[in-house]
Amino acid sequence: HIPFDGMNEAGLAVGMNAISHAEAMLDPDNPTIDTLAPIRLILDQAATVEEALLILRNYNINFEGQTPIHYLIADASGESVIIEYINNEMRILKPENPGWQVSTNFLLSERSPEQWPLACSRYRHAAETLGGNDGRLDADAAMSLLEGVSQGSTRWSILYHMQSGKFDLVMGRDYADILHFELR
Repeated sequence: HIPFDGMNEAGLAVGMNAISHAEAMLDPDNPTIDTLAPIRLILDQAATVEEALLILRNYNINFEGQTPIHYLIADASGESVIIEYINNEMRILKPENPGWQVSTNFLLSERSPEQWPLACSRYRHAAETLGGNDGRLDADAAMSLLEGVSQGSTRWSILYHMQSGKFDLVMGRDYADILHFELR
């Protein structure tokens, strides 16, 4: 009912990362929902990044008393955005490099893009790996990258094949046991 991430039948994927803080705008004309509800709404109702943004613009997100998070949204066409809620506004961060984008556990919108690799070694490793390969990795290399940026608290790693509906899942950092699934 309340996913932490996911992909729908249209190939739209949504993920989130915990961050240091978030403050959402409160529009009295919009309903207020908790931090994970947008993921469910987007997966249920959107097929593209643009449709996901339209959904987000119609809700207030209540971060009070909840873990602050930001969202990474990507669709089967290769479009992606990172959404952060800072100083009571929704910030939309488009990729620096077309075709790929990296999100870890820090606020990108509070730094310049040149500072992002300095803010997080996991971000730096992912960005360098993707940048060195024009954002294209085969499934083995992509899963190896996820293993390389995992940390002790990582519960799962997932690789979405957004055009085919397939996905590869690793639980508990057991990268020797990759589970394979397909949406129908």
